[in-house]
Amino acid sequence: MKKLFILGSGRGENFEAIVKYLNSSKISSEIEITCLSDNPHSEILKRAEVLGIKHKYLPFEENFEFFAGHDFDLAVLSGYSRELDAEILQTGTFLNLHPSLLPAFKGHDAITRAFQSGVKISGVTVHYLTNEIGGGKIIAQYPVLIGNLTHFDEFEESIRKLENLLYPIVIEKVLEDKVFDFSDLFSGGCGGNSGGFLCLISSGKILLDKNPMLQKPVNKLLEIMKIDKTGETTKAVAESIVNKLGKEINLNV
Repeated sequence: MKKLFILGSGRGENFEAIVKYLNSSKISSEIEITCLSDNPHSEILKRAEVLGIKHKYLPFEENFEFFAGHDFDLAVLSGYSRELDAEILQTGTFLNLHPSLLPAFKGHDAITRAFQSGVKISGVTVHYLTNEIGGGKIIAQYPVLIGNLTHFDEFEESIRKLENLLYPIVIEKVLEDKVFDFSDLFSGGCGGNSGGFLCLISSGKILLDKNPMLQKPVNKLLEIMKIDKTGETTKAVAESIVNKLGKEINLNV
């Protein structure tokens, strides 16, 4: 049985996305999830109870004792408000989700700083956690384009939706001891948690996201890739599109 700890301090929306994804995955029967929070009144603990997930209030000062005294396969941070000490990180494997394309915009308020800086591309990064802020080997990244008329609320919502889609898939791959591949994002199609650019290339078809908020960035992506909105493409062409986009925005794909 794989033991997964999910640490959070706040609302727990991303935590819920992780739980629902893993509960419906092919390895659901092989995973034991425990929710840990340094805030006894946090929404994430309430969500864990509703979802039937083991949960525990864990004061920050007791982290080392807890992790050193428990065997676990993976611990992931999901809206956790504190920085873990190096001695805690040495007790096992820890993942972190960051709302920017690292190494850009490390640290707090990354979404706001990215938007205010005027960059046209930001995104989400999943990486191994180290005691260096924003450090650790990058496992996966995915972009969000920022149009000239994009409002901050629209940009933030796009980031949050992307976090809820990308993070669970990466966690599953790490638990399976498999290498994450971009094709993993498309194998499930455009289901309930999908949104933005992840819906564009799936099962060999170009799909237009119906969310009005994402209409302009979707059109921009299609313009970049020079693809007709109603056209179809083979899986091979779809993969080449992803590779081309990754090179244009300096991502490792």
